[in-house]
Amino acid sequence: MKDGDVPAGVDLVIVAGRRTIYSRTETKVLDRYLAAGGHVALWIDPVPLPNLVRFAARHGIDSPLDVVVDRSNQILGSDPFTVPIPTYMQHPITASSSTPALFAVARSVVVNESFAGAKAASVAASYPDAWAIADFERATHADQPPKPEEDRKGPVPVMAAASWSTRAARRGSSLSAIRISPRTRSSICSAIATSR
Repeated sequence: MKDGDVPAGVDLVIVAGRRTIYSRTETKVLDRYLAAGGHVALWIDPVPLPNLVRFAARHGIDSPLDVVVDRSNQILGSDPFTVPIPTYMQHPITASSSTPALFAVARSVVVNESFAGAKAASVAASYPDAWAIADFERATHADQPPKPEEDRKGPVPVMAAASWSTRAARRGSSLSAIRISPRTRSSICSAIATSR
């Protein structure tokens, strides 16, 4: 994508678990693709990815640099960074997803309510006992409790979707900013690919 545009006929671009910096040129390619009626799914890990985060924010979804920790609902054999998602909010993107999911690692998302260009909504969140913690060092220590003045208490939104109409396309464009584990990818991907 660094050298051109998304090829014609592509219904969905997935940016999955990117750990290296996405260039401004690459995000401009995604912007043009969305303006033409395309669909993009971002699976953003809790690592610094400023251009991808700015790209999502331009479309109504903010993604603070934090990690979601759930020590109360830890599943046997997992760590507190494995976040169980008990239910999904009502939204076309999750209509076919009824099975609770496990996110291997999650970064929070925040719907920008004042954003005028898109209709954005949170579509999945953690249990109420989870916390979004920006201090990664503190998040790794079970003996250090969350700080309500710095951290965000659950339920923490970990998946959001934005959609809007474009002049260039008969159908609307959509953006999903999410991070999911390989165990849930197929069911969520089906929901993304079929929601128009």
